[in-house]
Amino acid sequence: MRWLLLLSLGAAPLVAPTARADTAANVDTAANVDTAANVDTAANLDTAANLDTAANLDTAANADTASVDTTANVDTAANLDVALGALGHVSNEGEGALLDLRLRFPGGGQLGLDLGFGRARESWIAGFAADDARRTDLGLRFLAPLWEEGALRFSLGGRAGMRRLASAETNAEESGSWAVNLELAALGHARLHRAVTWRAGVLVPFSLEVAPEVVNDVTGALLTTGLALRLARGLQLTADLDAGGVFGADGDAGKFLARATVGLRFTPTADDWSRF
Repeated sequence: MRWLLLLSLGAAPLVAPTARADTAANVDTAANVDTAANVDTAANLDTAANLDTAANLDTAANADTASVDTTANVDTAANLDVALGALGHVSNEGEGALLDLRLRFPGGGQLGLDLGFGRARESWIAGFAADDARRTDLGLRFLAPLWEEGALRFSLGGRAGMRRLASAETNAEESGSWAVNLELAALGHARLHRAVTWRAGVLVPFSLEVAPEVVNDVTGALLTTGLALRLARGLQLTADLDAGGVFGADGDAGKFLARATVGLRFTPTADDWSRF
């Protein structure tokens, strides 16, 4: 019996180390699991960081693109020049004044709006002569450059508008009339000096009375010449002379028209205005 007890007591310690070894293995396994979890967490954090970085890069790229577009719009607006003009004219048919607003685009083309007031010594209302008539004009202008070589430029231009005429000295039943106007122009400009530009060309005016009757008002062809003198930065003095034959509503022989125009043009966004 003693030997059996001794054998039993001697065999018991052999079981305990095995349990400890298993526990250590479990601890190592748990540590490995934690380490793997940490690795996964770190990987997830890195992935999230990368996603955030990519998102930030995309946002920055979009911001840069928006900045470029805005800059392009600013440049386009900066290249649009504005001119304000005040002109007076006198002819063998009357005199008047004109206010002129023009926009010049980067390619050199121009669009304008003008409003004029004046007096016509001789005019026509429904085919009847009218003396000392008051005249009001409103029109849209354009000028399109076609060719340029050094200091020489060639352009086509035109004006379309409405004309109101009123007179108390007429045999017509109505004391006033309305007409639509159209004028085409072929113009050449030459830069003679840094401060001087010369203009020459042909004007073809046409006017059709639409009320109180529909009749031809004016048809003609005029030669034109003029100078633009740069007085200061953004300020020009212009002088034009137009002359030629025109036909009136009465169907009589053509009459000679001579007209002189002098004006000031203020160009706050441009040093000079080479086409006028």
